[in-house]
Amino acid sequence: MSDDISPAKNNSPLTKQSINGEVKISGSVEVFETKSAIGQHESEERRANAYKESTRNYEQSSLKVARSALLATLVTALITILYFVSTWLIFRESKRSADAATVAAETAAQQLELSERPWIRVDMQLNAPLTFDKNGLNTSSIITMTNIGNSVAVNLGGQSELVLQPFGPNREFLRAKQDALCESLKATNEKYGDSLFPKGLTSRIWNIGVSRKELEEAGKAAAGYGASREISPVIIGCAVYKSTFNNAQYFTAMALLILGKGENGAGMPIKIEDTAVVSSDKIFTGIPPYESVRVK
Repeated sequence: MSDDISPAKNNSPLTKQSINGEVKISGSVEVFETKSAIGQHESEERRANAYKESTRNYEQSSLKVARSALLATLVTALITILYFVSTWLIFRESKRSADAATVAAETAAQQLELSERPWIRVDMQLNAPLTFDKNGLNTSSIITMTNIGNSVAVNLGGQSELVLQPFGPNREFLRAKQDALCESLKATNEKYGDSLFPKGLTSRIWNIGVSRKELEEAGKAAAGYGASREISPVIIGCAVYKSTFNNAQYFTAMALLILGKGENGAGMPIKIEDTAVVSSDKIFTGIPPYESVRVK
């Protein structure tokens, strides 16, 4: 026998009282949502959809911002590269132009210097016979300096020396001797040199010679070539000077070979004597074919 669950005898929802005991329902139960529940459900669904839409919009907006930032970075990098390349090209062209202008200016200055600077010509001649004595070999020479340039030569000095070159032509030997003579003159004439105007000339006489020791050593060296006790004296000369429009130092170096006259008039090495005077008619001088004149 089942309990009576009618509203009249039991507490029910309609009476806002709880039901005590066991409830048995046979058949199917159909539940319907109330309008307020339906409205609430739809409202929650709308809020969920709005949240999803807001999230999607935020993500799309963030992606757009990121893309825009990346694009701006790429554009900035490209502009920076283009600016660097254009700056480098401008610098390179500017440097080329500056270098070309420098070369042109230097060339013009060199051409002006060559056309306007002083040029000293050096001429040398033997001024006395060759004299052999116990001290060695002695003579004298005249060195004449002529300004063939277009401006005044200052700090001018000139000197000659007698050297004994090794048997046979030796370019390096004479060059070294000339360089040493010119260097010694540079230091001396920096303070005490003369001035020489264009087309002017000046001459100086120098007593020159070599020692007996040098004579004997040269004679022994010549013996190796089958020319016992024979020498080939050379007078070397140098003139050093400056110009008035720059601080450059110039020089002119020259060499004059001394030979004895053979029986047929040909030039021959000179025989070393203990005591003798070789007169001018028994010798002649000439410019050697090597290192005869050097100019700077």
